[in-house]
Amino acid sequence: MSLPLGPSSAFESAPKIPMDSHITLPSELRPVLVRLLGPVEIAGEDGWQRGGAPKQACVLACLALSPGTAVSIETLAHRVWDGPHPTETRNIIYGHVTRLRQLLKPHDEVRLRRMGTSEYQLDIEPELVDAWRMRDLAGKARAVQAGGDMTTAAELWRGAVEQWRGPALAGIKTEWSARTSRRLRNDYLAAAAGWSECLLQLGQHEAVVGNLEPIVEHHPLVENLVAPLLLALYRCGRTMDALNRYTDTRRQLRKTLGNDPGERLRTLYQRILRQEPELLRAPATERREAAPAAVSPAPAPVPAQLPARVSGFINREAQLETLDAQLPSASLVTISGMAGVGKTALAVHWAQRIASRFPDGQLYVNLRGFDPSGQPTEPADVIRGFLDALAVPPHSIPVSPDAQIGLYRSLVADRKMLILLDNAGEEKQVRDLLPGTPECLTIVTSRNRLTGLTASHGAVPMPLSEFTPEESRRFLRSRLGEGQLAAEPQAADTIIATCAGLPLALAVVAARAATMPQVQLEQSAAELRGATGDLEPFVMSDVSTDIRAVFSWSYRLLGAEAAHFFILLGHHPGPDISTAAAASLAGVPLPRARALLGELLRVHLVTERRPGRFVCHDLLRSYASELDTLAEWEGLREGLRRVVDHYTHTAHAAARLVHPMHDLPPEPSRCPGVTPEKPADRQAAMAWLRTEHEALLASMELSIADGWDSRTLRIAAAMLICLDLHGMWGVMVATQEKALAAAQRLGDPRAIAGVHRDLSRAYSRLGRFDEAEQRITEALRQFEQLGDLGGQARVQHQASVLNAMRGRHREALTAATRAVELGELAGDLVAQAIGHNAIGWHLSQLGDQSEALSHCQRAMVLADKIGYQQIKGGIWDSLGHIHRRRGCLDQAMHCFRRAVDDELAIGNRLGFASALVGCGDVRFLQGETDAARETWQRALSILEALKHPDAERVRGRLAGRLDPSGD
Repeated sequence: MSLPLGPSSAFESAPKIPMDSHITLPSELRPVLVRLLGPVEIAGEDGWQRGGAPKQACVLACLALSPGTAVSIETLAHRVWDGPHPTETRNIIYGHVTRLRQLLKPHDEVRLRRMGTSEYQLDIEPELVDAWRMRDLAGKARAVQAGGDMTTAAELWRGAVEQWRGPALAGIKTEWSARTSRRLRNDYLAAAAGWSECLLQLGQHEAVVGNLEPIVEHHPLVENLVAPLLLALYRCGRTMDALNRYTDTRRQLRKTLGNDPGERLRTLYQRILRQEPELLRAPATERREAAPAAVSPAPAPVPAQLPARVSGFINREAQLETLDAQLPSASLVTISGMAGVGKTALAVHWAQRIASRFPDGQLYVNLRGFDPSGQPTEPADVIRGFLDALAVPPHSIPVSPDAQIGLYRSLVADRKMLILLDNAGEEKQVRDLLPGTPECLTIVTSRNRLTGLTASHGAVPMPLSEFTPEESRRFLRSRLGEGQLAAEPQAADTIIATCAGLPLALAVVAARAATMPQVQLEQSAAELRGATGDLEPFVMSDVSTDIRAVFSWSYRLLGAEAAHFFILLGHHPGPDISTAAAASLAGVPLPRARALLGELLRVHLVTERRPGRFVCHDLLRSYASELDTLAEWEGLREGLRRVVDHYTHTAHAAARLVHPMHDLPPEPSRCPGVTPEKPADRQAAMAWLRTEHEALLASMELSIADGWDSRTLRIAAAMLICLDLHGMWGVMVATQEKALAAAQRLGDPRAIAGVHRDLSRAYSRLGRFDEAEQRITEALRQFEQLGDLGGQARVQHQASVLNAMRGRHREALTAATRAVELGELAGDLVAQAIGHNAIGWHLSQLGDQSEALSHCQRAMVLADKIGYQQIKGGIWDSLGHIHRRRGCLDQAMHCFRRAVDDELAIGNRLGFASALVGCGDVRFLQGETDAARETWQRALSILEALKHPDAERVRGRLAGRLDPSGD
C-alpha cells in the first residue's frame, strides 16, 4: 500500500500557502486554535473544549477546512446529514453556528460570518487550524529536503507529524467525514514516512525505530513506513526483528488485501536477508534507484523427512476432505485426540498426499511429548536438526538458541515447505518451531488440544474421534479379509464392541489374528469377553502398541489429585459428566473441578464433547478400573455416593421448578462435599432434566445396586414430570417399577401408594388401560388405609382421566366429583383446581356446556389463587372446547391460543398438540380448511412422535372421516 506524498484533496477551497524565503520552524509558530486531527476542538481560556455535538462539530470542521471561503448551507447540509435533510435544515444549522460563535468569542482573530442569505464563512488564518498546519509544514519540509538541508527538513517533518492526535474528525459519523478523515490520515502517514527518510539520512536509526514502531503497529499495511522501519532495525543490529516485521507485513497484506509486498519492500528484505554490508552505509536516497541484480544462489537442498505412509490407512475420508479444504489458506493445523486414536496415521497420510504442493521440501520430528521416558524432545534440538536438514554449514550456525530460531525462520520464510511436528506435549514445545510464514504448512499432532495455538497463531483444529461401529468393521475387514469376518460374525461383533472404536485396540487384535491364523476369531472374542474390562488382551511386547502402556504415558503425567479424579471418572454412572457433577464426584469446589478436568483434558484422558460436558472413552474406563486398589475402594464408594446425591438433589430442585405442585418426597440430606446445581428458572430446570436423564437413570441403577433405596425413590419421583412431558412413557414405567421395588424394600406405605398412582399414569399414557386401572385400585386402597385424603383426591383424579380415555364419561365425572370433595375435606386447593377442570371437561363431553363453563372458570380462579401455572393450559383447552360446542368460535379460538402459549411455555408437548387440534377444529368450522389442515398436521407430527393414541383421531380429521363439529 503506497501513500500519496503530495497535498491531500481534503483541503478543497482555501488558497495555496506561499513558500516564504524564511522557514518558520514549529517552535516559532503561534498556538493552534482549532483542532481537527482527533476530536474536533476549540482552544478555550481553560484548555481545549469540544466543538459541540457531532453535527455541530461537523459544521465547524467543514468551515475550518475552507478558511476564508464561503460555504453554502446546502453544502453544509450534505456533509452533516447522510441522506434526506430535516425540514428545518436552515434553522438547525443556524443554531449550530450561533453556538460555535459563542465558543469562538474569546479569539479576536477568528470570526464566523454569514455571507448573503445562504452561506457561512470562517475567517481564520490557515496555520491556526492543525490540519492546515500539518499540510503547510509537510510542504516546507519536502522543499527543504529536496534542497539537501536534512536537519531543518527533519524538524519540519516532526512538526507536521506532531499535529496528529487521530483519528481525524473523531466522533463525527458521516460519509463526508469518513472520506476526509482518510485523506487527513494519509497526509499524516506521508509526513511520518518523510520524517523517517530524513532521520535515516542523518544516521538517527534509533530515533526512526522509536518513532515508527508504534505507528506501524496501528498501520501495518503502509509499505512506505515499513521499509524505513526495516532498514532502521537492520542498522540498529536488530536483523531478526527486521525479518520478522517483513514476514508479519506480508502475512497481513495477503490476508487483508490478497497482495504481496511491493518490489521496493521485497528487494530490501532480500538484501537484509543476505546481510549486504552496503545497507549499513548507503544513504536512504540510493534505495530509490534500481536495485542491483541479485547473485544467483546455489540450489537449495530439498529435505524429504516424512515417514512412510501407514499401511492399510482407512476410514478418515471425511477428515481428509476437511483438511484438504483448508488449503491453501491454512498455515497451521493441529490434530488432537486420545492415545491410540490414529493422529499420527492421519497426519502422515495427509502430509504424503499433499507433499507435491510443497516443492521446497518436508521436515518431520517426533517431539515425544508423552514418551514413556518422560523426556520430550527439546525445541533447540529440533531446530538444530532442521538446520542440518536445510544444509546449513556447521560453522554458519549461530551459538545462541534465539539466533538459531531466527536463522531457521529466515531460511524457510520464502520457501513452500511442509513441517510435521508429531506427538507434541504442549504449546511451548511447538512455538519456536513454527516458521511464521503463510507459504509453509505446519501440522502438529498431540493428545492435548493446544488451544493456545488456535488463539495466538490461528491454528485450524482437527479433533479426531474414535471409529464408528461400521468403520471398525471396515478396518477389521481391511486387515483380516471379508472371509474371516463373515465366517465368525458374532466374534467380530464382540471384538468391535470391546475395542470401542479405538484404532490402536483394533490394530492390536487384528495383528494377533493375522500372525496366528490357527487361532479362530472366536478365541480372541472369548478372551475379550472374559477380560470383563481388563486391558490384558490388548497388551503386546512392543511398548508403543501396548494400549495399557500408551494410556499410562498420559496417566503418569497427572498429579496425585488428578490421578484419583481420573479413577473416579472411570466409574461415573452416566455416559458423560458436567463440570458441576464432577465437582461433587471429587468432593471439591467447582473451580478446582475445572482445573482437574483441564488437566485430564490436556492429555486426552477425557474428551470435552461439548462445552462443559466430558466423556471418558470405554477403554479408558477399563484402564481406570485397573488402577483401583483396596486403598482406593472406600474413596471410590464415597465419590459415587456424592455424585448420586448430586443428581438426586439437583433433580429434586429442578422438578420443583418444573411443577411446583408435584407430589415429591421430602428433600433428603446429602453427603459432605456435594454441591448440587441450582437451575435458575423453569426452562433451565427442564433443560437440566433433559440433558441429565441418562445420568439420572444410571444413578438409579447404581443406587439399586448399592442398596440406596431412598435415593432411588427420589430420583424416580423427580424424573416423573420430565419423562411425562417428553412422552418417554416406556422409560417412565421402567423407573416407577424400580421405584416401587425400592419403596417396598423400605416398607414405606405412603411411597408405595404414590408410586402405584404414578404407574397408573404411565400405563394410561401407553394405552395399557387394564394395568393402569389395577394400579389405581391399589393406590386408592393404600391411601385409604393411611387416611390420606389429599392422596385419595389425586388418585380419584387419575381415575377420572383413565375413564375419560376409555370413553366412560359418566364414571369419569363421578371420579372427578369425588376428587373435588376429598380435596375440600383435605384443604388441598391443587386437588380442587384439577378436579373442577376435570368436571367441566366431562360435563362438556356429556353436553352440559353451561355447567361445564362454570366449573372450568372456577378451576381458573383457583389456579390463579395458588399460582398453579402448569394447569392453566389444560383449563384454557377445556374452555376452548366448551366455547366451540356453544358455537362461540372467536372465544374458542382465543382460549385455544392461550392454551397453545401456556403449554408451550411449560414444555408440555402432549398438551400443546391437544391445543393445536382445537385451533384446527375452530379454523375448519370457520371455513379456513387449508389453515385447519396445516394446524392438524402440526399436531399429528407431535402425537406420532409421542406414539400417543390420540394421533388416530387427528388422522381421521385429515382424511375427512371425522367431523370436528361432532367430536
